[in-house]
Amino acid sequence: MDHLFTSSPATLNAATATGLIFLIAGMPSSLLQIYEKVFRQDHRGIRDLGRLLTWIVVSCGALVAESLNDQ
Repeated sequence: MDHLFTSSPATLNAATATGLIFLIAGMPSSLLQIYEKVFRQDHRGIRDLGRLLTWIVVSCGALVAESLNDQ
């Protein structure tokens, strides 16, 4: 039965890397827009690039911390 559930090693190809880049860039931006709507804040767009970069760094840090915690 074990031969049915063998796993292959994970690989990182161009499609996976591109997807990760879009995920890292898009997820914090989407969350920021949701929080702006929930807390009735004005959307500042590109004018507040520092806030978006902070969201990206914090989100990536949380993702890394969570993945290290699972090990």
